Amino acid sequence: MGAVANNRRDGEGEWGIFQNVNMAWIDRNGRRYYYRSKRLNGKVKTEAFSGRRAEVEAQADERARAERGVKTALLEEESGLEAELDRLFSEIEGLATAELEARGFYRHHRQWRRRRSKRG
Repeated sequence: MGAVANNRRDGEGEWGIFQNVNMAWIDRNGRRYYYRSKRLNGKVKTEAFSGRRAEVEAQADERARAERGVKTALLEEESGLEAELDRLFSEIEGLATAELEARGFYRHHRQWRRRRSKRG
């Protein structure tokens, strides 16, 4: 089940800041309602469900949230692998640069060239 959002500040009767804007279970007059907010064409549209439909919608949202969590974890893992590859590439590039410079090469506009020997 989703988190319960408290729409009002304790005892003040003024509208408070929503803690969970996306979805919430709310009890009204002894009945439970499932609320979900979605952004459509730049405007927020709120949907309310009750009864069995509310349970189905909440489960669907929970599955979607879990799938997003798995995708996020995979992206973070992939990002870590890319960072490791970048580090290895930089290390290899540094070794290659040092070796080429030691053998008398230099870079000219991202192109390696051999230094001319002095004639004399």
